[in-house]
Amino acid sequence: MNAQSAIVAGIILAMSMNSPLSAADLDDDFSRQELYSWIRFNEDNDFALPQNFSFPGDARKESTFGVDFSHHNTDACRCEIDWKSVSLQNVKFVYLKATQGANYADPEYMGNAASIANAGIDRGAYHFLTPTDSSEAQWQNFLRVTKGPLPLPPALDLEWDAGPMQADCKNDATIEIRKSNGDVIRRCDKWGFVKSSEIISMANTWLDAAKTFTGQDPVLYTSAAWWVTRIARPWDESGIHAKIIWIADYTKKGKLTEKPRSPEGSEWLLWQFTDGAGVPHGRKVVQLDASIFQGDQEQFRAAIGARSDRSQGEE
Repeated sequence: MNAQSAIVAGIILAMSMNSPLSAADLDDDFSRQELYSWIRFNEDNDFALPQNFSFPGDARKESTFGVDFSHHNTDACRCEIDWKSVSLQNVKFVYLKATQGANYADPEYMGNAASIANAGIDRGAYHFLTPTDSSEAQWQNFLRVTKGPLPLPPALDLEWDAGPMQADCKNDATIEIRKSNGDVIRRCDKWGFVKSSEIISMANTWLDAAKTFTGQDPVLYTSAAWWVTRIARPWDESGIHAKIIWIADYTKKGKLTEKPRSPEGSEWLLWQFTDGAGVPHGRKVVQLDASIFQGDQEQFRAAIGARSDRSQGEE
């Protein structure tokens, strides 16, 4: 892995064949703040996007900013998010974690999906792909939880999936998770035991099912560091069935130039540039992952292929 790449990890999935999993069933359930480590550069520069980004003031009008959310955020703030209040902070869209693997459902998804709809924020859902289940079963899990198309197209999270450390773990699959208390946990990326062609095939099965069901081009979330290590081919030569790319890059260099590192041959639409954006929430400031689209909200909705709530018949 590139020495300047963030060391990241996925979430370990505790499998259950008989019933949906809860957060408590996961052996090591890591938040994205723990999954991603920031790259430290020596340059002393002013950033186009502030290093300590805060809503609403840093969310400039000519761009569209949004957040993604899972039970980790609720656990961290120990609060119930008031999405109406969040909607007043220049947060224009939200992606909620819905599922992981074939059985896990995020316990916060259902309540937050309804609240976000009532707050009038564009919303979507994402699935964390794991190599331990078939893509067909994983799509069915996502569909069972989300219950139908949402305004924003479904997103597939394809990145490190942290499994137990083992002797035959490849060097480039060995990852470290730095906990908030300073402890370092060593894990092995489960994708390290899967051929790149098989990874692409699994992702394509899920993406194709999503497009067939919703009629929307799905979004693929990934990072250049993981892609270079596990796929090792340019985006446009990989065979991936994804037109909409959501790239994760938290580096200072990315913020300075507003050109995040992305896989060769790719053109990103959304950029997740921080895991620590401050969102005022009552007397607290909640820390969330924040993403940017370089255009106004009307342009964002057109580019991502958003549908109206009326067209989906949910409310």
